[in-house]
Amino acid sequence: MKQYISQSYQTSLLATSASKLVSRCHLMLLGVVMFFLPTSVGIAGEPAISKVFLLAGQSNMESQGSLKDLPKALRRPPSNVFYWKKGSWKRYEFHDAWLMPGKEFGPELSLAYQLANAHPNETLGVLKVAKGGTAIKQWGPESALMQTLLREMRAATSTDHHEVAGMFWMQGERDARFGESKYAERFRQLIEQIRRETGQSQLPFVFGQISRIVPKRKFNEEVRAAQTQIANKIEHVSMVVTDDLERKKESIVVDGQQTTLLAHYSSQGQIELGIRFAEAYLEIIRPPAP
Repeated sequence: MKQYISQSYQTSLLATSASKLVSRCHLMLLGVVMFFLPTSVGIAGEPAISKVFLLAGQSNMESQGSLKDLPKALRRPPSNVFYWKKGSWKRYEFHDAWLMPGKEFGPELSLAYQLANAHPNETLGVLKVAKGGTAIKQWGPESALMQTLLREMRAATSTDHHEVAGMFWMQGERDARFGESKYAERFRQLIEQIRRETGQSQLPFVFGQISRIVPKRKFNEEVRAAQTQIANKIEHVSMVVTDDLERKKESIVVDGQQTTLLAHYSSQGQIELGIRFAEAYLEIIRPPAP
């Protein structure tokens, strides 16, 4: 699977509607009963996590969703999913914003529901390291961000039963503004480094293609093309289309003129992004048809 286009994208290129999103969220609850069974516990009270999922990137991975917009279907996280925070696995705490009020969750919430539904008998862990406004070169092999991600990953997987099962990536908007002639090369190196560090040469890697940002950014299409190239050339890498995700209307000044920025996904957009991430991942790991 090289490129993942959700059914909603095939049906329409319009922004995700609230009613459709709620329907998507309700579908995630079909197996909700099994989510709230007691979770197995390992040594010293630590949850016996079997699969760890890495999330990284810039602002659209960091947190753009507001808790006030969160559908009821997502307000009680599945009990078999834990989040890595301050050196240990914890349940999701809705009062803990990643950034600030109004920027309180990213795609990890809806992603967790989908993964929990797909792996109901396993305890899962989500580890996120993201920083807004970062270029891909700031995620290079020796960079502070990459070293932070690897350090947290090693700490989170220090016991034998913790295995990294996949990685999700959302980045490129800054490079669309300032340019990066080696984007594809740097992206390939990032994927290869994560796979080396996890000891899995075929580790599933899912990423979101950046949308066409408004106002238009000079290098937007170059970054999108580089991302498509990576999805087409590297095995077990899937690209999620994001063009139709709802975005926030933010006011900025460009050349002295007030204008509207469409770059960050809204709460609905963040939720749909997480759903698409999970669907693309599950497509990668699905056994081939006989």
